[in-house]
Amino acid sequence: MGRFDGYLFVSDFDGTLTDENHRVSEENIRAAGEFISEGGIFTVATGRAYSSYYKIKGNVPINAPAILANGAQTYDFDTAEMVSSVPLPDCAQEILICLMDRFPSAAMEVYTFDSVFAFRPNEITYDHLEVAGVVPQAAPLSEITRPWYKALFAGMPEELRLIKDYIAENFASELGVTFSSEYLLEVLAPGAAKGAAVERLARRLGIAPGRVCCAGDNDNDTDMLRLAAYSFAPRGCSPAVAEVPGIVICGGAGTVSDAISRLSEIIRRQEDTVGFFK
Repeated sequence: MGRFDGYLFVSDFDGTLTDENHRVSEENIRAAGEFISEGGIFTVATGRAYSSYYKIKGNVPINAPAILANGAQTYDFDTAEMVSSVPLPDCAQEILICLMDRFPSAAMEVYTFDSVFAFRPNEITYDHLEVAGVVPQAAPLSEITRPWYKALFAGMPEELRLIKDYIAENFASELGVTFSSEYLLEVLAPGAAKGAAVERLARRLGIAPGRVCCAGDNDNDTDMLRLAAYSFAPRGCSPAVAEVPGIVICGGAGTVSDAISRLSEIIRRQEDTVGFFK
């Protein structure tokens, strides 16, 4: 038996597995590989949709379906199968038009399975899509093929908070919202979240709740971090992440490496305790 038999480790990608230059550190690549070789199941939960993540999926080893689009997609790259999905409801088109009219200075993006459509793109749009390696398309909302997996507003934090509050006050039953950075507000279907997706994946894989481990750095990670039995975050994580009960703050570029090392020590201490009382 390996050290990590029966454990599931789910890591956010940008800002957790990657460094300030948007590269996955060698420490994290090595740690993920060692976790798998010792019997563990390692995968990612990212705000990136399939259209972005498939280009860099080989950057870190995984041996389970990946959670994409902040939980709206769970995709198995080995079998090319959508394991589960929670797309935006049909009413999203009308609501998004309303939001664009009400908040004219915010840029918006709509994500289908393999494409990103940009509306009123601004510098924030271009910067984050460049990091994602995605070239946006243009089309009227009414002509974009469904299903849509998420929408995203890019703008200044003050305006995005207004959009978040407006959605919460007027469309809470139709849409969910979460920040993936202070300049990016994600719009999802109710039930589309990293935490819910991790829970579904753990059940599918037969992982006990007490052996689910998660790492993340921003507000869109908080629900999976609260769900996990063991939660980790990098230095400089968002205040909402830092406030998650039991969160362990790890090294920056080697966050996942540090987290897996700490998990290994936790398991060793637990085994020593059990052995002591036998």
